[in-house]
Amino acid sequence: MSTSLLDHGFGIRGHEYLSAHYVEGQGDFAERRSPSHHRRPVCASQDVARRGQSPREFRSLPIGRKKVKALAHLQRVECRSCGAGPQQERIPFADPKRQYTHAFERYAADVSRHMTIQDVAR
Repeated sequence: MSTSLLDHGFGIRGHEYLSAHYVEGQGDFAERRSPSHHRRPVCASQDVARRGQSPREFRSLPIGRKKVKALAHLQRVECRSCGAGPQQERIPFADPKRQYTHAFERYAADVSRHMTIQDVAR
């Protein structure tokens, strides 16, 4: 898988592909935000210091009948301009506190127009 597939296939822009694993009918891929895209969530300053990272899993678009999960390594950043403490960077491809991507949300809404809710949930 390439960074181009993350961008065009899954709608995950500004991130670098790290690795992929395929286990028991499910595909998992790891990615991280490109260092040039790190910004402070509040003031959007690029003058930031990295202060650790935390992994988060997101449900993404399926490939055929295989479920796909994206493991994002989200950076905690501290602003050097405004002096604010460390905060986790914003996730451009998912809403806060959600475990699925915007692309998966659109996919589920589209499929639900043609199937019952129970069928979509499977």
